[in-house]
Amino acid sequence: MPIDEDDDLALRIGRIVMSATALDYTARNVFLTLSDALTDGPRSWDAIQTPDKFSSIVESCVEMIKRHSNLSEVQRGDAIEALVRSEAAYRLRNRAAHDLWSIASPDAVKQWVRQRHPRRGIEYPVSEQRPATEASLHDDLTTLRRSNLELSQLHTVISEANPRWRIVGVSGSGRTWPFDDWEIVRGEFELLSDGSFQRWSTDPARRHGDSGLAE
Repeated sequence: MPIDEDDDLALRIGRIVMSATALDYTARNVFLTLSDALTDGPRSWDAIQTPDKFSSIVESCVEMIKRHSNLSEVQRGDAIEALVRSEAAYRLRNRAAHDLWSIASPDAVKQWVRQRHPRRGIEYPVSEQRPATEASLHDDLTTLRRSNLELSQLHTVISEANPRWRIVGVSGSGRTWPFDDWEIVRGEFELLSDGSFQRWSTDPARRHGDSGLAE
């Protein structure tokens, strides 16, 4: 039985909200790990208060990254850029969850209209409307999933930069990886349809320009 327009839209919005929830969870892990790394003496997770708003989490993480002595200047820049991208991605969730949605027209196939009122500065606000399609909603979902992957990798590299978390053979001098740990943090990958990803460094087309020729 084919899914109707309302159910299809609800499914797509639901996926965006779920992906944003995963991003929020990952950002909170980054916050906790940074807080632990910058805390002197015995750590106490109960003493760490995570901000409620996503934007506040990002702001706090950025400030902690700037003070992280175990990261290079380039790494701090990469981390901050990933965090800034995550805040922009999370705003896609806010729009999807709070916009007023309707079907574009009886003849439109997989196209909707989203609108919301401006919230500040206008006494009698005029509705702001813009179209939404399968492609635009898929792009929003992809952006959130990419950002979650970037912050997940950021959480990993920050954990490894914390001396209290290092394990011989896994972190520190005993650990070897064939790839740049920060490649994913910088967003240098393609997200594939099955949820996996391909690093740009392993993509022959990117290594050799647009020709797509392998070595």
